[in-house]
Amino acid sequence: MRCEVCGKPIRGEPIYRVIEGARMMVCPECARFGTEWRPPPSRPKRRRKADLLEEVERLQPVEGYGDLIRRARERLGLTQEELGMRLGEKASVIRKLEREELIPDRRLAEKLRRVLRIEVLAPETTSPTIIGVGKPPEVTIGDLIKLDRKAEDEE
Repeated sequence: MRCEVCGKPIRGEPIYRVIEGARMMVCPECARFGTEWRPPPSRPKRRRKADLLEEVERLQPVEGYGDLIRRARERLGLTQEELGMRLGEKASVIRKLEREELIPDRRLAEKLRRVLRIEVLAPETTSPTIIGVGKPPEVTIGDLIKLDRKAEDEE
């Protein structure tokens, strides 16, 4: 890191100063030219879009989530409009969720969990693929044609 006034390398922590209206990181020698300034605390790093997409891909809606939402809403005696108001969403969003025309994102799933006490997203489960077990593959027409051509070539 270099001093923004003289260009010398800064050893240790930089000193923050306002010099002629400009906020700068300076070395101890150049610190005498300005008044003290403290930078705001650093914010946590924003997550990259790719990381967020990867995280969303790992969560899948549970089977029959629309019916699950409808039953939980009815159990609480709420209309779609009332549930929408509690969630801060439009009633049309609730209708689409119940018809499974809309897959809830993580934010909406969290709201549903808090209000209805149900889980609509679950981690994706992958079942192991076992090769060579089960029924043999069926013979297709293409397989028969290949066999017929092989037989002709052998004659």
